[in-house]
Amino acid sequence: MRISEFSKIGYFWLPASPDAKLPGTLKVSNSGEAEVEVIGVFGGITKMLDNDHNIERLNGVVEGEGLVTLEKCHYKRRNFSSQGISKSLIHVNRVFIGAHYVDGEDIKFSSLRFSLEGFDEWLSISGIKTKHGSKFQDMSIKFRAPKEIRTKLTKDIDLLFTFEWTLPGGGNVTEAKISQRALVKLVSKKLLALEDFTRLAFRLNNFFCFAMDETVTFTSFIGTSDELKQKLGDREFEVPIKIIYPSLPFSKTVPDVQWHKMVFRYGQIGNKLGKILSKWLDAYERIEPAFNLYFASTSGAHRYLESKFLSLAQAIETFHRRTFEETTMPGTEFSELVAQLLLACPQSRKEWLEGLLKYANEISLRKRLKKMIDPFKSYFGTARDRNALIGNIVNTRNYLVHYDKSLETKSLTGVELWSVCMKIEGLFQLHLLKLLGFSGDEIEAIVKNHGQLASKLAKSKNHLGLES
Repeated sequence: MRISEFSKIGYFWLPASPDAKLPGTLKVSNSGEAEVEVIGVFGGITKMLDNDHNIERLNGVVEGEGLVTLEKCHYKRRNFSSQGISKSLIHVNRVFIGAHYVDGEDIKFSSLRFSLEGFDEWLSISGIKTKHGSKFQDMSIKFRAPKEIRTKLTKDIDLLFTFEWTLPGGGNVTEAKISQRALVKLVSKKLLALEDFTRLAFRLNNFFCFAMDETVTFTSFIGTSDELKQKLGDREFEVPIKIIYPSLPFSKTVPDVQWHKMVFRYGQIGNKLGKILSKWLDAYERIEPAFNLYFASTSGAHRYLESKFLSLAQAIETFHRRTFEETTMPGTEFSELVAQLLLACPQSRKEWLEGLLKYANEISLRKRLKKMIDPFKSYFGTARDRNALIGNIVNTRNYLVHYDKSLETKSLTGVELWSVCMKIEGLFQLHLLKLLGFSGDEIEAIVKNHGQLASKLAKSKNHLGLES
């Protein structure tokens, strides 16, 4: 989550002790990390001797925001002074702005809407129209709010692309401003725990990271519940609860999201959005470890190139393992062979042999890479190019895992290693496109028009370790 950091003063208390309020300051960083510093200790001096540093929930009121609930807190520092001012510093896992929740109360929502970086550019839908008049100084600006886009995401949850906007006020003005922002909204038929919503939002966010080919993160979370309503005149509406927490993915650098750098945009998939998202979520159930490895490598989570490479190599290997049930020999044949070997093995070595044979029927990384490259071999040069690429990946992976001296000179480093990382990234993206239902012609058009993907797949012999 990337937000504007803030520091706000207020009063805070345990839900069970509303009269024992402590003054303090709630601080939230731009990544969603939160902490509260209070004067004193909740529960008084007797709590100083308590080894339990956890506080399940705090209520509070802060300037400019009103009611807050701080969830899953723990003391980072606490002290008590009989002569001076005592301060305690408390880490806060989640901040809910707009309501008080008491001890033991489940926090559930019927909808969650969120904004994220680059989403307006990806969606490319605007209600703002400009028109020049016959004269240079004449121009008209017209705004019509775009219609929301709705599709079924799961049996009980709908996905909406909605829009917020601001319009200029009336009167004699010298400046008029119209702004529009697109958001994603999840609407459930039944109340859901926040974790259920955020798990789904996280997977959708990674979908947009893939589509934009950038690490984009959330910029807001707003939850509502049909059980938490407020009256305004004759009208009743659901209270919006602002939710803040350090969500992933997060990159310290603000992404440079541009439409021409995207793998695909909404306009290219709008007529099949529901099917594509359904396939994406189904794939997450089957190959989540591969997704996690891939997005960790692309988000900058790895400080060193070698760890990025290992993550990508494992991602592509896991992708194949989770999507193809291919083995060296048929399962029954392998089981019979294992039984024979164990029967002939001395009792003292059986446990060692069982461990050795546990994964012996799996195909090698070299074969998995060949299987993954074959459907897209035209993007990876000649047979010699492809064999060299596979050899470089296998040798480098084996060296970085085992640090076998015999492989040290065959292991890639520097620019060559970076180039191979990009090729694995590109290969993973090609398979994601295929998994989402893109045809061969559609994938070819994407590679042709998407400069970043084409660059990753560039057939550079020098970077493959071959002679020019």
